[in-house]
Amino acid sequence: MGSLFEREGFLAVQMLRWEQRRRNSTVGARRNRADPEPSLLGSFFLIEQCVIKEGMERAMVRKDIEKHSTPFVKGSFGKPDLNRVEREGHVFIVKDVQGKHFILRWTLGLWLIHKEWKVYSRLVGIRGIPRPIERIDRFAFATEFVPGRPVSRGEPLPSSFFIELGSILGQVHAKGVVHMDLRHKGNILISEKGEPFLIDFNSSFAFGEKGILRRYLFPLLRWVDYGGLLKLKKRVSPTFLTPDETAFLKKFDRIRRLWIFN
Repeated sequence: MGSLFEREGFLAVQMLRWEQRRRNSTVGARRNRADPEPSLLGSFFLIEQCVIKEGMERAMVRKDIEKHSTPFVKGSFGKPDLNRVEREGHVFIVKDVQGKHFILRWTLGLWLIHKEWKVYSRLVGIRGIPRPIERIDRFAFATEFVPGRPVSRGEPLPSSFFIELGSILGQVHAKGVVHMDLRHKGNILISEKGEPFLIDFNSSFAFGEKGILRRYLFPLLRWVDYGGLLKLKKRVSPTFLTPDETAFLKKFDRIRRLWIFN
């Protein structure tokens, strides 16, 4: 399957959500934080000639995970499980910690789900990042399913693939987000059209626009992201490395031994 929605239509729905929240707040409406986020799937909208052609009859709920899902990846410890959910002709990836031990579910699992959902929400509009679809409940959210496969070692890829991937990473950094797990080949997909997709922001961090962490820690972690990208490039297509990138990797490898996330 291709993308679920046209990008402009998706952003239009986001704008409608924010407007509805603003109206609710002005009339003193109180909404329980435990309730699911408003659905991004709804009726047909026409904004600037962009139409969401396929709407969903209702919001996704936990029963949909239980009835229509196929286990994809089992998360270790308190990390989310990944499920492929098919409903009403659409395919989603659902991250869920409901099945974790009670203590892990309400501590690490809850924090990871909330953190990653906020990151995906911040990155809306970047081509090459799966779109957030729905916050199902405290312990789960759904994203766009990207039909593709992980990058393989020695796979013949055009140089444009890494140029596009570098552009995606640059846009992610411009949003104040670092991925922190780019050395893992499974986190970079090749779509059916041959386009790069950056997935799995479970290890990521998002920074504010100002502050001491943004000023001093963010540049360091951004540097680690760049080194991880070049490590992947070296394993997959070493002939595409430029002299400057090779020199950077030598320096990066010397310093990496001191990095706690090896």
